[in-house]
Order: sequence, then structure tokens, then C-alpha cells
Amino acid sequence: LKMGDHVIKQFNKADPAAVLHELNICNDYMAVAKNQHNLAYLSQGELVMPFVEGGAPTQDEVKAGVKMLYEQGFIMGDPQPGNFKVTNEGVVPIDFGQVVKIEDPHSIHKSVKFAFVHDYMRGGYRSVPDELKGEYLNIFKTMSDSLGSESPFRFANIKLRRAMGYQLP
Repeated sequence: LKMGDHVIKQFNKADPAAVLHELNICNDYMAVAKNQHNLAYLSQGELVMPFVEGGAPTQDEVKAGVKMLYEQGFIMGDPQPGNFKVTNEGVVPIDFGQVVKIEDPHSIHKSVKFAFVHDYMRGGYRSVPDELKGEYLNIFKTMSDSLGSESPFRFANIKLRRAMGYQLP
């Protein structure tokens, strides 16, 4: 639902920790991107985020957006065209639910880690530029390991593990 220069993000099941994570990461990204005039905030329990005008990116543009996020200190578990917009400034993220700071994958709430691991396995790894795959895999492993027996990665077969970049015999 668009409201001026903001959009109200709807959630099927509102996990307060996940909503707070998305709010904080969006604003952290806006600070790095020097877009302090249009921040996310909570209003009556709903997440109100900056509206980004732009077009749908190609797969190559998504990879460029992933690289730009990485250069700004962030990674995304579900990089796909629906989570970015192509603007005059380039390819920018519009969904921050599975964006995490590279320096801080340990302190993320369990539900965010689970979603990151799950969606990265479901295909997010395909949108990571080759030069970043090793770093992404290391952070993925850190989050998956911290979930222990609750990690969705425990169900990954050998074919998927190889596709994600795991070195297997």
C-alpha cells in the first residue's frame, strides 16, 4: 500500500524480531547510501518503508545490486528481481528482510537466520556474482551452523551443496 513517498509492508505473520530487523537494516542501508531523508519506521504496528520508483531488474542487474550491497557492507539471502528496482542511481534493494551486515552475522535473530538460509538454498546463491560466492558461503555456513539441528540446510542433497559452492569429493 503506497502512502506518499513510503509504502506499508504487509506481513502474513508478523514476527516482531523479523520486522525490527528489517526496519533497522533498511535504515542502516539508507545511512550508508546517504538517503537519510526517507527512512523506514513503525506506525501502528506496521512497517512503513521508503517507496522506490523504478523498473524490474534483469538477472545481471540483480548481480550488480548484490555486488553493490556487498561493497556497502551487506549481503542478501534472497537476491532476486522482486527485491530490487532499477533507478537512476542504479540497482537498489527494496526488501531488507534477509539483508544482513557482513560484519555481524552472529547477532541476527534466529527467524531471520532461518529465512536467510532457507531462501539462499532455494536459489539465492544463483544471483551472487562469482567473485563473492566464497564470502557468501562462509556467512551462510556461519548462520546455518548457529541454527544447528533447526537449519534447513540439514536436508540439502549433494547436488544442491555442490551448486552452492561446497567442495565435496
